[in-house]
Amino acid sequence: MAKNRKRLTRSDDRIIGGVLGGLAEYFGINSTIVRVLYVVLSVFPGHVFGGILIYAVLITFIPSKRQGSSLFNMMNHAKPERKNLDDVEEHDQHHKEGDSK
Repeated sequence: MAKNRKRLTRSDDRIIGGVLGGLAEYFGINSTIVRVLYVVLSVFPGHVFGGILIYAVLITFIPSKRQGSSLFNMMNHAKPERKNLDDVEEHDQHHKEGDSK
């Protein structure tokens, strides 16, 4: 029996990348509280760059609800999109020996 596990994903409730909205959804709190707390913690002297860096790391590794994968996964596992063909008939082609086709 599969357990219903919560997944941390970037939210559709987004201002920039949905990271803080996703954290709010994951922990079940208001996204405004998470955003205000993030700004307050990032404003301390010397923490602004750290706050930006942490946000950049989180937006890279937390998957989006929209795409279902993170930017990191998309860059490392980029595969060309497969096309589905419908109503295609397959024919055998017989070649003569010495025929270059």
